[in-house]
Amino acid sequence: MSESARVLTPDGVLTISIVHPFIDQGSFATYDADAPFVVLGTYYSRRHFTRTESHGGRVMHFAGWSHPLEDYTAALHATGLVITALREARPQGPDDAPVISHWGQMPVFLWINAKHLP
Repeated sequence: MSESARVLTPDGVLTISIVHPFIDQGSFATYDADAPFVVLGTYYSRRHFTRTESHGGRVMHFAGWSHPLEDYTAALHATGLVITALREARPQGPDDAPVISHWGQMPVFLWINAKHLP
């Protein structure tokens, strides 16, 4: 984050796109459209995750670290950047697709714009 702040011009905007911090804390119980989203542990923890998803014969493996939103805002603040916009992107897709339907119940991605303090 400090390197991004260092190279950002005074009037520039840093755009960050991340998987929404809440999404890595749990999973849907099933692929049914009305399946509950189950949170394992606490949202506030920082932890490593691995997960495999498959759909339509395609398999995707996910691995990374999950952090609460506060960690991202603290990192921006520590480098003198302030958030100017925050969006929780909504998935686009046909209403009858079960995977899209249940993922449409909550934000999957988080988009943040930040600038230097005025």
